[in-house]
Amino acid sequence: MTVKFMPFWFADVVKSEEKLSRLASEGLMLTGFKPYGLFTFEQGEAEQVRYRIVREKKCEGKVPKRLMENGWVKCADSKHYYIIKNADKKTEAEPSYKSWVSLYRTLQTILFFIICFFGGMLIGATAALIENIAEGKETRILSLIIPTIATIIFILIYCVLHNSNKKVLAKNPDAVRFDFTIPEENFIYTKEQEKAMLKSKEMIKKSPFFWIAAPDKAEAMVEKMAAEGWKFYRFDKLGQDFYFIKSEPCKLRFVVDFQSEISEEYIALTKEDGWKLEFASVTKKDGYCIWSREYTDDEEIPELYSDNESALNHAKNYLKKMIIPLAVDVILSVLLIIWCFTDDLGMTPFKIVFIIFMAVIAVEYGFFAVKSIGYYSRLRKKSEEI
Repeated sequence: MTVKFMPFWFADVVKSEEKLSRLASEGLMLTGFKPYGLFTFEQGEAEQVRYRIVREKKCEGKVPKRLMENGWVKCADSKHYYIIKNADKKTEAEPSYKSWVSLYRTLQTILFFIICFFGGMLIGATAALIENIAEGKETRILSLIIPTIATIIFILIYCVLHNSNKKVLAKNPDAVRFDFTIPEENFIYTKEQEKAMLKSKEMIKKSPFFWIAAPDKAEAMVEKMAAEGWKFYRFDKLGQDFYFIKSEPCKLRFVVDFQSEISEEYIALTKEDGWKLEFASVTKKDGYCIWSREYTDDEEIPELYSDNESALNHAKNYLKKMIIPLAVDVILSVLLIIWCFTDDLGMTPFKIVFIIFMAVIAVEYGFFAVKSIGYYSRLRKKSEEI
């Protein structure tokens, strides 16, 4: 029996599967597996097989019948995983990578905020260092080391996960391929062509500020633009900029649909119903998709099924996300101002910059909160009318 410890196997599941296949070709057959990275092998005859590490919550190692009927054989399992192998060829039933896509995207989102946190620490430490140098005080270069190292490490981990996500997406032939948040098929023109179209006014760009706080107004804007001969083309990758191309006036339904989970099944079923996916949020849990659908004068206005109560709950939660940070920011700003005026050192350039920074954040969150309140009120009114 041979035991191999691979603690970071999950960071690149495709690479781990390929390693298992390579070991099988050398005669090492997988017989056991622990999620923390312990893989057990036994020496046997060399064979060319494909391995798949399937992640499925509370599956208790059970392999679906359709996979077993297509020649897949279970090699190892645990509470949330099972590892199967098959001859080195495609079968009618292939295990899905969707849970890995979801995991990698979730981890990337978490890492993004961690990078922002340490990046903020780095900026703050740099500003403090500059202030100390300007005032002739003692400077501590060491205060920059920890946030710098942490920022670099987390950026590297983010890049690894991003690359792993691209690999699993490439392995899923039926899955929607995204260029971050936009389906790749939506990029009809090259960057050079888009620049030329923007210059010639055949394409225009609109950037409604923080439109996601009031998505109903964005929906109405896009539908009105289509009726005026400006058909929606695509978003930018962050979902802030709207691109339109000159076309014949048409009727277009544009819908922002909030979902507790954006699954492949949800996307596939909605596309089968005639809708075109325009955008999918980075977070697939409690995220949103944006859909469009053309229709004629003879057709009824298409409606994308969406539970109004779920939309109301989303609007309520979004409102909380705006109001709570606003309240915390205002309280901290007041305490900071009191401290600045009572502190023996008085007002320093760094304190002034920090107060201005807190004030800008308060104004920003206040603006977002007002838009969110308006959206929630309109949804509530609509719900009462139904």
